[in-house]
Amino acid sequence: MSPISAESDQEDSDAELWKAFDDDTKFPSSNVLKRKRLFAAESTAYRGYRRVKQRRPAKSSIQFRTSSCRLDEAVTDPYIIAGFQTLEDEEAFRGISQLATGVIWETARLVSSERLTEARCDVLEGLQGSNADSVPRALQVLTKEQARGIEGDAAFSAERQAQCPWSELDREELALSADPLAGLGNCAEIEDGGYYGGKICFAGDIGLDKAGVVTILCKWASRFALGLSNSVPGPEIAPEHVEEIRDLGSSEGSNMTDGCGLSTPALHLKVRRMFNLESTPTALQMRYGGRKGMLLQFPGTNLDTVPKAAFRDPSQVKIRLGAQSQRHRANTTLDILRFSRTKTPTRISPEVIINLEHNGVPASVFLGLQERYLAAGVDDLVFWARTDYDGDNLDMFKLWSAVERSEGVHFARRVREDKGVARFRGLTSGYRDEMEEQHEEDEDEDGDLTGDRFDRVFHERSTAWWPDYISGCPSSLAETVMALLDAGFTPQSLPVLRDKLKQIALKKIKYRSHHFRYDVLQSASAFVVPDAWEVLGENEIHFKSSRREFNVGPDGLETDIILGDVLMTRNPCKVPTDVRKVKAVKKIELHDVVDVIVCSVKGSRRLIDYLAGGDYDGDTAVVIWDKSIVEPFRNAPERFSVEPRELAANFQRNDTSVSTFNINFSGTSEAEKVFELQSYLLGSLRNPSMIGRYSTFHDSSIVLNGYDHPETIMLAYKFCKILDSPKTGYLIKDHVYRNDLARPHGNPRGPKWKSKANESQFAHQSNRVPVQRRCTSAIPSLSRPFIMDVLQDEASRQEAVWLRSIEDLFRPFEQQSPHVLDDALADPWRKYASFADARAKEKDVGPRSDLGIIATHVQRLYVRHALVLSGRSAKELPSSPAKSLFTGKEITARQDALRTLSRDFASGPKLGELATMADEGLVARLRASYAYLYDFEKKVHADGWSRFPWNVAMGELCKIKASSLGSHKVVTTSFYERFRLSVKQMS
Repeated sequence: MSPISAESDQEDSDAELWKAFDDDTKFPSSNVLKRKRLFAAESTAYRGYRRVKQRRPAKSSIQFRTSSCRLDEAVTDPYIIAGFQTLEDEEAFRGISQLATGVIWETARLVSSERLTEARCDVLEGLQGSNADSVPRALQVLTKEQARGIEGDAAFSAERQAQCPWSELDREELALSADPLAGLGNCAEIEDGGYYGGKICFAGDIGLDKAGVVTILCKWASRFALGLSNSVPGPEIAPEHVEEIRDLGSSEGSNMTDGCGLSTPALHLKVRRMFNLESTPTALQMRYGGRKGMLLQFPGTNLDTVPKAAFRDPSQVKIRLGAQSQRHRANTTLDILRFSRTKTPTRISPEVIINLEHNGVPASVFLGLQERYLAAGVDDLVFWARTDYDGDNLDMFKLWSAVERSEGVHFARRVREDKGVARFRGLTSGYRDEMEEQHEEDEDEDGDLTGDRFDRVFHERSTAWWPDYISGCPSSLAETVMALLDAGFTPQSLPVLRDKLKQIALKKIKYRSHHFRYDVLQSASAFVVPDAWEVLGENEIHFKSSRREFNVGPDGLETDIILGDVLMTRNPCKVPTDVRKVKAVKKIELHDVVDVIVCSVKGSRRLIDYLAGGDYDGDTAVVIWDKSIVEPFRNAPERFSVEPRELAANFQRNDTSVSTFNINFSGTSEAEKVFELQSYLLGSLRNPSMIGRYSTFHDSSIVLNGYDHPETIMLAYKFCKILDSPKTGYLIKDHVYRNDLARPHGNPRGPKWKSKANESQFAHQSNRVPVQRRCTSAIPSLSRPFIMDVLQDEASRQEAVWLRSIEDLFRPFEQQSPHVLDDALADPWRKYASFADARAKEKDVGPRSDLGIIATHVQRLYVRHALVLSGRSAKELPSSPAKSLFTGKEITARQDALRTLSRDFASGPKLGELATMADEGLVARLRASYAYLYDFEKKVHADGWSRFPWNVAMGELCKIKASSLGSHKVVTTSFYERFRLSVKQMS
């Protein structure tokens, strides 16, 4: 491995470390491992090939080899991933010209997964061409495996584009051929001026055994997060337009501007135009030439049209580059992570609730929030059932909008199409609680994903929550409801729509009864920046939005600036001082500083340092101005914001510097040096579960000892130090952990209000009862019931009330009209059947015969559908009772099964099998209509309906319904999935 050279003025730099390693390091052969090899140009530098005689006839096939290795063994040799049996095999492979990079990668992947041992040369030659053309065929051609799925369906082009990298790889290679630095963006030599690289990642999966080993390698991978993060290249800033300015410090040594520099409006305006933003961002979280953190627009330089930046030294300067390195495009490009934006309202977590209650906010306030939290999640979904529907579309508009907002559908669609820039664009902030719940359900419980992500591309497996564009049926409940509503169906008349609405409401009740994350209408969150103008007084903030969106009254009055006493907090919130009452003021000098929380630089410490030791390099905070919360709140003593003196004695740390390391190991072999270096890189990550355990210890101590008890405070700071251990190298001492585990707060079940989460299969199973509070008047913080226990009891009561209410609301519809036939959906089949009967009387049995063929096809798929949903078609036995049900399977497995059904449903009968029909559209219409009618007839004595017609032909049924209602508009999916209904438009 060749070291990356870097000119640096810092003693302990990466460059100094790499200088200790020779460029041409030779590693001894290992007797323990068989050698694996990735296809590389320098093949002769490696041993392990069987020598063959020269001038043999041209090979007709190429043989590959691979081996396996336990990654917990000492590895000093290069670990070879995939290779050839002989040098002649490699030469033959390299003799095949124009093999795309993706084909070479896929060949190596198949070899390393032991699915390919030999390939014919003529077969490989048939895979020449671009990545987009040749790679999708590689799996089927090389292994003879049938790649069924969405590959050939134009309907799934958007989904394929989102998950398949090959077109983007062609684009990347074309750009790099024009300019080797095109991946950095800002390349004028290529037609696509907005192109930037880094979107293709050739990743590998590591299969863990089932012996319960800790997944250290996953944490090891996280060390490369900075290099693999989804930042986006922004404008270039010439080195002569960059300067470094000193951080502002307090009299007691606190860095008051830690992590936040300044920049000119010209830079921010260029960013706005480059990314087509609605407004010019006030602040940017970025990286630039060895510097990181925030850049805050500094007014007063509006006449300067050249983008300039001033970085804080030393807080933002991480690597000092030499003059030559400074001018490299990689170092002159501003990499942007996120823009400043205001989010309102926000949610408060259980940690914040516990803090607020401890510092004086009455429990009644949170009980009210709990009640409103549940009601707000359900009321808008079931209002239609409480009133008589008179056909007014306004009710359906409101319901459609309520479902979209409640489930975060608009944001979910944007994220699944462009996950790479979701965080950059702020799309992830639009997810609601049900989206979080879906992600929890979709987690693979075994953690065994070896090969799955690769095979999904080549087998064209579905992506979670993407719609089935063949049947027209979305994957999520919310999108299905919306599609049925905007086609003209109503929950009063369509059982499947009503049932899905009911399921959404029940899921929301369940979620909000067990997850205490309350919406506080009078709250907002944003980036936190220091007052570079030095106009704010001690303990003051300035918070102004770019829009009038701050709710400041019970009548819904909105403003763009917050004034008066407010509470400020951030994550994590573990000690009493992690929520602080400050004063929000208005300063004319800060009039244009919007969508950021500006904190005073006056006082003994930076303001955000009181909040879990925060800084200004990209931290966000929540501001609350709700009077019912702010007025009774009292700031906790500041001693809690300083870590206990005894904390350091609980940790061990290896503080060996880079220079000391090089001196100590100067006489050792390169292999020994590598092995020792690995212990430093991985030492702080050996037991990542410590983070979760100490969080549980802290939660339990709050219940047992009180929020401000010294033992609770100590556990909070232990947790925070362990959380930062990957960066600091601090490790909890073994005897300290054993002592904590033996204490009452070491109960593995944790507190009662969290016991359900702790009983998951990932947690330690125990027969011990959860931790519960014993109230005593002798200790103020234990003199009253624990706030989370109070809220859990109230949530359970409200859950029961709401569940009964939902059943009562839906029961009349289920009893009065369980199976009402929609004539509009049955008419196409009935009318054509009448036409066929008339033709039969004229001795023309062709139409009737064609209807019979269609009916037979539908009936056959009806039976298959029932088998799939019952789980009886599964090839393997379920691993648990829950998994035996179709709905218990992971979402992609359900989607794949249903897509297979819908594809087979839509593929038959062929036009060649029909005597009188030559129009695919007519066949699809009749097929869908009969599926609906046949399902109705089969279920007339049961529930009256099943999901069969909707799972296989929902799109066609929606077309039939919309056309039966009169005026309607045909729209493409790409347009439709960007539609939203504004509440104001429905008044």
